Amino acid sequence: MFTGGLFLFGQTKRTGEANMYPKPVQDLSGWNIRSVGTSNTSIVIAADDSLVAWGVSPTYGELGTGDINKSSARPKEVTRMDGLNITQVTMGYSHTLLLCDDAGEEVKAKLASMPTFNP
Repeated sequence: MFTGGLFLFGQTKRTGEANMYPKPVQDLSGWNIRSVGTSNTSIVIAADDSLVAWGVSPTYGELGTGDINKSSARPKEVTRMDGLNITQVTMGYSHTLLLCDDAGEEVKAKLASMPTFNP
């Protein structure tokens, strides 16, 4: 997988590295990627249903990797989603939507136990 960014600004992450061309994401080597979602952060769904997320650090939001490391410039597996059959991912400016197949009682119970946002 190759990534770029806003070529107008020439940066793909906030570590000061400037790129005016797409470059490979070496940390995804070995993952068979099935679906990709990108915005301020990036998420991929691997063929084995693993969810991998990364985003600029420490500027933008939570990746779902736990309470301690909310951002990461390097791809990290989101283990709290293990056991869910995530079929599709899409992203907006500051949100992520995951479409899950809720077949089976175990999956339904896991989905019901996940935190929800109540504005």
